[in-house]
Amino acid sequence: MGNFLKRNDESQTLSLKSNKPQSLSDEQLNNRVDIQNIPLVYSQNISYTHDIEEIEVEDKPKKPEKYREKPQIPDYNEVVLKRIKTEDPLEQISMTRSLYPSLAPLIRFRTSFSLGEIVEESQSDNMIHAFYGYPFSQETLNTLAIDICALLNRKGGRIYIGIPNDNRIKGIELSLNDKLALTQNLFQRVSDFEPPVSQDIIRVCFIPIKDTNHKFIPNLYIVKIIVKQGDPTKLYSIHKNSMTCYIRADSTSNQLMAKDITNEIIRRNMNPSLHVSQQEFEDPEPDVVI
Repeated sequence: MGNFLKRNDESQTLSLKSNKPQSLSDEQLNNRVDIQNIPLVYSQNISYTHDIEEIEVEDKPKKPEKYREKPQIPDYNEVVLKRIKTEDPLEQISMTRSLYPSLAPLIRFRTSFSLGEIVEESQSDNMIHAFYGYPFSQETLNTLAIDICALLNRKGGRIYIGIPNDNRIKGIELSLNDKLALTQNLFQRVSDFEPPVSQDIIRVCFIPIKDTNHKFIPNLYIVKIIVKQGDPTKLYSIHKNSMTCYIRADSTSNQLMAKDITNEIIRRNMNPSLHVSQQEFEDPEPDVVI
């Protein structure tokens, strides 16, 4: 059998191998090519014919990538209990907001508050908070009417009563009869709007407040007034007999002058704003105090 080449696995070179010993002359020895140090260059599935042994190169199996599970975000209570080493509920809320901002629910989704808690969200074009003592004066009702009108003429929003300018939860004391009277007085004031505002546009909620022991404080609430967007083609006024219109801009409720009212009515009829989805105003119900 003739000479053939065979792969050396350790050096990846070719070696010359014969079935029987051969004697070479001096000239042949001088002209002999030492192929033992010639590296073998090969590609996948190369086959050598004739008297060269077939060499097949197989791909080395790739190590499978480790499966990485999507990180699970712990809920609010789990973070407070396991990660935050304090029993003060106010510090718990503050630390949670700073360490895990995604876990701190937006104020619109809150179903209860803690007394003295700091509200991190600042006032904006769709969020207003203030503190008014109860029973509400006529001036307070007029102020609330202005804010409701401004939200109607923009894209809707929410008003929170019981949160002073320092953003700390204080609440207002309300009995069951007080809550009924507050709601009735508010809708009575809004009934003077032009165009008329249906009652399903405005919703009043009473969010309970907890003490430092996580127990609900009797008759202490944050009053949340949810105001849906009004008709984008119309401009709302707080009086039926005069065009006294407000609109929310730059985090304040601004009164429109006569020229601004005319321009705004024309703009709304020619190019009305997009209507905000009703789902934007479907906030969860407050916790039930037993």
